[in-house]
Amino acid sequence: MIAAYYPVGALQANCVLLSDENGHLAVVDPGEEASRLWGHITALGGTVEAILLTHVHFDHISAAQELQEKCGAPLFVHEA
Repeated sequence: MIAAYYPVGALQANCVLLSDENGHLAVVDPGEEASRLWGHITALGGTVEAILLTHVHFDHISAAQELQEKCGAPLFVHEA
């Protein structure tokens, strides 16, 4: 498993791209800068399997919808 950290947005919240050796990706907390994140995702050449939100503050979710529309991956967040 490889974890790549990308500080995004005005608050520089960490978005994490997790990838495995088979090209399966997970995006954790895509806060802002969807286009920039999408560039990193496509550069990795894998398939986004999930978008994971640790919590729903704006600086952790702002790019989630746009990324979900681009890749079609399910979005997961705890119900609380």
